[in-house]
Amino acid sequence: MFAHLPPYKSVTLDKLLLESEAASKVHPAVLRLGLKYAGGAVVGANARCLAMLRAFSEVIEDYATPEGKVLSRDLAAQLNTAIQFLVECRPLSVSMGNAIKFLKLQVSKVDPSTPEAEAKQTLLDKVERFIEEKIVFASREVVANAATKVENGDVILTYAHSAVIFDLLLHAHKAGVRFKTIVVDGRPHCEGRKLLRKLLHHGIPATYCLLNSLSYVIQEVTKTFLGASAVMSNGGPSRIASSPLSAWSDLPYLGLLNVMYDAMPSDLVTLIVTELGIIPPTSVPVILREYRQDPPL
Repeated sequence: MFAHLPPYKSVTLDKLLLESEAASKVHPAVLRLGLKYAGGAVVGANARCLAMLRAFSEVIEDYATPEGKVLSRDLAAQLNTAIQFLVECRPLSVSMGNAIKFLKLQVSKVDPSTPEAEAKQTLLDKVERFIEEKIVFASREVVANAATKVENGDVILTYAHSAVIFDLLLHAHKAGVRFKTIVVDGRPHCEGRKLLRKLLHHGIPATYCLLNSLSYVIQEVTKTFLGASAVMSNGGPSRIASSPLSAWSDLPYLGLLNVMYDAMPSDLVTLIVTELGIIPPTSVPVILREYRQDPPL
């Protein structure tokens, strides 16, 4: 069942330089970012996408068109090499793929007659606008929309760590809503500990438990908020919630595989909170069609 998934391998700079053809050709900012991805220093769909776009901005700033080359083609080739390297460090998230498509489209539209400095500044402005509208503003709207669903007396369950979920809970807390949270966590990263510390630091009542305790704590839960890494066209979000094996290290010839993402059937989802509003899973295809028809930034 899992034969198509590669086993975990720790990534170091020396190993990347030896095994990756792209590593020796990428911008230093991309090289640093790839190591952070591989080491888990940058996690979360928004954080990874934002860091990638910042690194690509540095690539654009330092770019100089070689003699006899065209900016739109040569820069696109350099970006492809950088993307290949990042994929080798850690597979791209859906949001990163969308950002890459946007950036490649903008690069392909650069007129060869446009002065290099002007073309680079235009691309940098496009990237900043994408960050502001598709990441910063979108996250702010998701928080504002979701906060309307938090009520006094709620016991809210969430899994691991999501920056948007934390912002949502903090927003509701500052608005005076009284509620409790249950942070469910699992291996290998135990990201829920980070969320727990942040909640307690801001005075938000929180309980922490591992996934194998879910059947017990779920009895008092009134609402569940999960941070989705992506939403598929059939309305099913992607977010893992798998339990660890018991005494796996004592079993010979058994390797541990912790799946990072999984698909949740849409019939298990009540509502999906987006920057466009709160929608049922059945409305996702309509939203995606509208998104594809949006004029370019």
